[in-house]
Amino acid sequence: MTAVTTTSRAAYHTPRRDGTQKQLILNALAEHGPLCDRELSELTGVPSHLVPARRGELLKAEVIKCVGVERRGLHGLSVEVWGLNI
Repeated sequence: MTAVTTTSRAAYHTPRRDGTQKQLILNALAEHGPLCDRELSELTGVPSHLVPARRGELLKAEVIKCVGVERRGLHGLSVEVWGLNI
């Protein structure tokens, strides 16, 4: 019999949000239209360092696509903007 750690017990009892990180990203794109990674992180609560990985999985599955490059944010940096592939 293996011992259950405090961390795994806490994770088991933590209520999940309304879907996985990928689903949260898809919901944000459906509701708000094309978004950059920073906007996806802000709208979904998915940590900014995890958005590129989840987005990459969705891109590989051909669920989303790059719809262009735009200047966004306070500094007007050029960023890739992502949208649903429908």
